[in-house]
Amino acid sequence: MSAVILESAACEETSWHDNLIYAFRFDVGDSDRGEWWGDMVLDIDHILEWVRGNDGRIGFRVAPATLVFQDVANLQVTLGQAAGDHPRTLGELAIDRVTKVAIPWPWSDARLPYYRWRIGLNAPAGGVIGFLASGFTQTLRAEPVLLEQQRWSPGDRPALPARSR
Repeated sequence: MSAVILESAACEETSWHDNLIYAFRFDVGDSDRGEWWGDMVLDIDHILEWVRGNDGRIGFRVAPATLVFQDVANLQVTLGQAAGDHPRTLGELAIDRVTKVAIPWPWSDARLPYYRWRIGLNAPAGGVIGFLASGFTQTLRAEPVLLEQQRWSPGDRPALPARSR
């Protein structure tokens, strides 16, 4: 498969609604070498299309993807997994929507514009991942497959690549 890559300019045309987040990690540069960057990497199942079949049922064209936000700063994560007095098992996070707002100087300049990103979650309800970042890339790790559910089987998903840069 040739990699399908989205970049920051495609944000307004891309929907991440109901995409599941399986993992997130941080890739950072080597400060000893003067590499002052930090990326937030999300392992997701990206829903490219909702498909109505002839029988009226909905299917989903889904591909595992690596979503990387570049030059991340001011990260805040609120998950709210706890509910009542009993333990709740950890599950995938589900994206409701992703928004971005341009922010002015001193964070942005002509060389590196910055945006305030907000990933609102519908699972757990009310969860939020908020941060500043210069942009993103998204790379599909396999060909999209038409499925009856909004996810690949965990055993069929290709592994997340080792580094973002």
